[in-house]
Amino acid sequence: LVLIIYYLGIMPFLGRLGAIEVDISCIFDPDTLFPFLLACPIAIVAISMYERLQQRQFESRRELRIFLHSVTHDLRTPVMASSMVLDNLLQQPGEKLTLDRSVLERLHQGSDRAYKMINSTIEAHNTEVNGVVIDPRSCLFKDLVDSALIDLQPMLIEHQAIVDNRLADDLPPIKADPIQLWRVLNNLIDNALKHNRDRICITIDAVLEQNYLYCTISDDGIGIPSEQCDLLFKLYSRGKRSRYMPGLGIGLYLSQQIIMAHGGEIGVVSNVGCGSTFWFTLPYQPEQL
Repeated sequence: LVLIIYYLGIMPFLGRLGAIEVDISCIFDPDTLFPFLLACPIAIVAISMYERLQQRQFESRRELRIFLHSVTHDLRTPVMASSMVLDNLLQQPGEKLTLDRSVLERLHQGSDRAYKMINSTIEAHNTEVNGVVIDPRSCLFKDLVDSALIDLQPMLIEHQAIVDNRLADDLPPIKADPIQLWRVLNNLIDNALKHNRDRICITIDAVLEQNYLYCTISDDGIGIPSEQCDLLFKLYSRGKRSRYMPGLGIGLYLSQQIIMAHGGEIGVVSNVGCGSTFWFTLPYQPEQL
């Protein structure tokens, strides 16, 4: 554009002033003007293609980082739980160790869940639909919460946390992906433990409201600034004093994608010094169970 203005505006003007000798007719000669004007859109197209290539390269690296951090984030809890159980066994005296069946069952469940999460994460990385693949089936939400609490038991003990599980025993089954929903519960409870003081109280509740299940996970911790609550579920979001975004914020971002893939919503209500309440909804349609 600058060159066009220079050749079609400034040079003829300088020629009229006599500053330079300019053959005005040659400037507007089609043989001279056409190649010049043709070079402009070619340059624009080339720049646009380069920018798109750079954007695709950035997106590819971003998806790879999401994939790697998702795997390490989700596998940390079952691996840590198994490691702590094995450490306790090794501390027992003698060459032969006694192992309860319940401990073996817990180790087997953790290994099986880790295996399923690896497959689920690979599928989520390869899919183009919301980045998450779900396999809905009829399941009991209370059983999923109990399973997540069992896997997080070592961390609950370490942080001396108190869990107030208010889920009713007669809560009807829902149609959801148990593995993916376990990831959401694990992320929310794990965040409450990591980013608060010890001896916090975590309250878990769920109620049926019309055509959806409304679930809440609350804590009496230090709370989150209200202006940062809307940023928690955005990938790579960071705040100067944000305690829920120590790294890439992959856990809450993936939790949002999982809940949205189920057709629900997720959010948080919090203020500094007043604790935090993370909530999410899951569609409830009894006729489809």
